Amino acid sequence: MKKLTPFLVTLSLSLPLLAMAQSNPPLQSGAGAAPLQPGPGSTGLQAAPGTPTVPPNQQQQQNAGTPPAAPSAQAHLDNPLNGVNSISDLFYKIANFIVSLSYVVIAFFLILSGFKFVKARGNETELEKAKATFKYTIIGAFLIVGAQTIIAIVKNIIDQLQK
Repeated sequence: MKKLTPFLVTLSLSLPLLAMAQSNPPLQSGAGAAPLQPGPGSTGLQAAPGTPTVPPNQQQQQNAGTPPAAPSAQAHLDNPLNGVNSISDLFYKIANFIVSLSYVVIAFFLILSGFKFVKARGNETELEKAKATFKYTIIGAFLIVGAQTIIAIVKNIIDQLQK
């Protein structure tokens, strides 16, 4: 079990990062590049409608006798933190993420304590260890729920003070 715990902790912390990973197409730039705007239904940037795009080889032929111009590409950057417009919102989102992650840990330890009860088979010392694991898991769960309640109350107070 001691060898399995670091693996489970690493796995539980890396899964959200893998789930949030996304790839965006590279931005166009240069003299003949079209202004970039978000495309419909995509997270990447696309050329503005009605703007001609020039392939790189034709662009070099067009610009052979003229001095290089400044890049005319305009990019619109969206806020990557959806719904976060202030520091208090950011802290609230981080706290909610940590609380959500702790629910997974609580479920793991509840299952672990159940396995310990089954494994004890009437052995008093093993049964006491299983009871202690269950007791501390329930105490931790109450602390997490209490912390989430306090976070929600503080956020409501801050929101009311800002209005």
